[in-house]
Amino acid sequence: MNIRHVEPAGWPDPLPSDDGGTADRDVDGLPTGPAHRVNRWSPRTLADALFYAGVFHALHRAGGLQTPVTMANTVNLLNANGVIVARPGGAVRAATYHVWDLYQNHLGPVALAADVRSSGRLADVRQGDDRDHRGDFRTRPATVPDLDVSAAQTEDGSSLRLAVINRHRSAAIRADLSLDGGVLPTQVAVKELGADVDDVLAANTLSAPDTVALRDRGVIEWPAPTYTFPPHSITLLSFTLT
Repeated sequence: MNIRHVEPAGWPDPLPSDDGGTADRDVDGLPTGPAHRVNRWSPRTLADALFYAGVFHALHRAGGLQTPVTMANTVNLLNANGVIVARPGGAVRAATYHVWDLYQNHLGPVALAADVRSSGRLADVRQGDDRDHRGDFRTRPATVPDLDVSAAQTEDGSSLRLAVINRHRSAAIRADLSLDGGVLPTQVAVKELGADVDDVLAANTLSAPDTVALRDRGVIEWPAPTYTFPPHSITLLSFTLT
């Protein structure tokens, strides 16, 4: 699994910067399209992290299929598009590193069904690497929901976990939560990724390594079965059931 950042082939060759990501280039006045070249030094952003999370949710939903997906891996661990960026002066965890950490170490191993009803928007969704006669990626219109939810529990059933992506760029979304056959506790442990970041294109660098990182908000009181999910963020809610 990986995100590729493409750019016009007429731009100067991308080179790695000492701080992570791509070194500055002068592209003023150069053509902006079509985009045919992959920039392998382009840093992974918060937007990339949200996309990664959406792929994980799709894999979780596919777990109930007759032939489920049984493995997920990132294309590179280090450097070019990797979850860890290494430079002569050190190394930094990319924004996408924290998505792997969140879903592997904090969500829970037993996938549960989640019934989600959310606002959304009509968007042109890219269809893989297919291009039209102009060299542009082929798309088709589709409704993209603002909230995407993956539910799981621990193996002993003592803890319920909800991973919620709010894809909306600028709006917080308030949602009602309910548990079939039970009542949710009035306390919840909260972890967030991206909730305190203003720019969805923000990335981590050696000089600012924790711009996009998993934040532990601790246990909060939760008297009502509603929660407001910050824009362009991933929220993990953990409920102790027994």
